Amino acid sequence: MEWIILLVVAFFVFVLVVQKLYANTPKHGEAEHRYRQRKTLFTAAERSFLGVLDSIIDPQQHRVFGKVRVADLIEPEPNRNRSQWQKAFNRISAKHFDFVICKADDL
Repeated sequence: MEWIILLVVAFFVFVLVVQKLYANTPKHGEAEHRYRQRKTLFTAAERSFLGVLDSIIDPQQHRVFGKVRVADLIEPEPNRNRSQWQKAFNRISAKHFDFVICKADDL
């Protein structure tokens, strides 16, 4: 009787391992995509402009943030139609502002 329980447990462990391995493999027609580190966060022009902003902003009153997603600052109005809301969100989700200036006390 004990060997049956052990066999069932071993089977479930085997199934979980296979599922985990299968979940990490690319699906049919899906190429594995690799990533690489970018050399800089800002272009030379953006870095230059950041220097200008830093020189004129009082850090006690304001903070400068770079590469902020538009969707982190605004969002579509709530809507009963989830599809319409998602379309509106998708229009802004992949866009960003180069720089955002916030009040230091409440951002």
